[in-house]
Order: sequence, then structure tokens, then C-alpha cells
Amino acid sequence: MKKRLLYINIVSLFVIVIFSILLGYRYYFNIDMTEAGIYSLSPATKNLLKNLKDQITVKIIFSKDIPSPYNTNIRYALDLLKDYRRISSGKIILDIAPMESEDALRDAAHIYGIPAVQLNAIENDQIQIKRVYMGIAFVHAEQIETIPVIDDISNLEYQISSVIKSLLSKGKKRIAFITGDGERPLNRLREALRKTYEIKTVDLKDEDIDADIAIIAGPKKSLSDSKLLKIDQFILKGGKALFLIDRIDANPQYGFGKKIDTGIEKLLAHYGVTIEPELIYDLSAGMINVSQRRGGFIFTTVVPYPFFP
Repeated sequence: MKKRLLYINIVSLFVIVIFSILLGYRYYFNIDMTEAGIYSLSPATKNLLKNLKDQITVKIIFSKDIPSPYNTNIRYALDLLKDYRRISSGKIILDIAPMESEDALRDAAHIYGIPAVQLNAIENDQIQIKRVYMGIAFVHAEQIETIPVIDDISNLEYQISSVIKSLLSKGKKRIAFITGDGERPLNRLREALRKTYEIKTVDLKDEDIDADIAIIAGPKKSLSDSKLLKIDQFILKGGKALFLIDRIDANPQYGFGKKIDTGIEKLLAHYGVTIEPELIYDLSAGMINVSQRRGGFIFTTVVPYPFFP
């Protein structure tokens, strides 16, 4: 009886394994068991893919023998793109360039503007330089957008989704960065947004806000009533505004901060938003470099981010 039960259990387990393998061939899926869901597509990306009207061909141009650790990035990118294809219900078409033929791979890379990169590889206990391709091209109608090199996967989903959105956009939304009162330039943010949006700089002293979105980032001076009126009128007409307002001007070098009154506080209070002139004390804040002059010399020391009085 025990032998028969053991036999039945073994057969059942065998059937389950075979069924799982066949199911895996029929349906591609993966399970993300990380706490933060780092291997799952974001809701915004899923919404973008489910609402695709047109097909986009993704030309995958990867060399066959990409050395570690970059080969791990490539495997992740392929899995990610398969998720894009699955959720888009076939609107995302994956076209993998032939890895076996170096000539065909080089021709495809030339057509789609994917550069070759040189990586260090250890072969036969020696460090060698390998010339490889590890880029992606997105094709929609006559438009081509690329991610030339996949060397960092931390924001790869954002890059891919931004390219898809850019290809399908019939007209770029306009973002105006307000300037003239000591605002932060936010150059890196501008460059990141430029792929998807039309970026412009607006000085409210000379012109109105002719854009879809206005960004007011950390002005250090008080805005005039005429400038505040222009911002208010922009919002009342349906414009969107992002306010990045500092109420304290913190000086790490001298360890103190002073209150900032920009005038925007009154405008935001009219909309029911209050920004108090206070600080948040982070006990686990990072270290910063602080330069101080001592006896005619400038010394730079690394200190915890200070709690400004």
C-alpha cells in the first residue's frame, strides 16, 4: 500500500512538472517576489501599454558574448521587453538582430544608430578588450528613437516608456521653467524632460506663461505682484504648475539658515496650501563637503548634514 502511494505521488509530481514546463512555453510570465516590486512594471507603464493604438517595433541589437556584469543587464532588459510585449497585447513587436553573425549585427547597428562599445573581459586568465553592441532601437512609421547603450538598468523602464510615449506623441507638451528671481536651473531635469516635452525658459518680467506646465523651482527673492498675477492667471486658465518652494535658505558652510519670503506663499494660501518656514531634521542624512577658511587657507571637511538654527 505504501509503495503504491509513493508511486502515485511520484507520478503526480512528474505530471505537475511537465504541465508547468508546457505552460511556461505557452504563456510567458514571471513572478516578482521583491518587497518593492522592482521587477514589475509600474502602473503608469501598464496603462501606457494597454492603451497603445499603434504598433512599435523594438529592434534589439545585442552582441552574443557580452562580458559580466553587463550580460546580467542584457538578460534583465530582454525580460523587461517581453513584459512590454505581453502587456501591450502584441502592439510591441520584438525583433532581435542575429547575434551569431557579426556582419549582420554590425549592419543593423549602423542602420539604427547603435554604437559599438568597448568592455573589459577576462578570457584565458587575461584581460581583453571586447567590442560589443548593447542597444535598442524603437521604430514607429518613419520615426526611430534609440537607447544606444544599456549600461544601467536602474531607470531602464522609465527610459523605454519615455521613448514609446515620445514616438506616439502628436505634439509635445510645453514646460516653462520660470526664472528671474534666483530660481534653481535644474539642468539635469531639463535634459531628462527634453526627450518628451518642449522645454522653454520664461522670465515673468518680460512675458506671460505660454506653456502647458510651469515649474517654479526655489526662488530666492520675493516675486512682484505683477509676476504673481501672471502665475495666478495661468492657473485659472487651466495651466498646471509645480511649485518647489524653499522657506529657508540654508547655508551649510556657516551652519545657519534664514527665512525666505517669495510672495508665492500668499498665492498658495489662496488655493488652500500653506508652507511653513520650518525644517525637517533627518537623523540619517548623508554627509556633505563643507569648505572653511582658516588662517588664509581653505579646508574642506566632510560633516553630517547640519541641523540649521
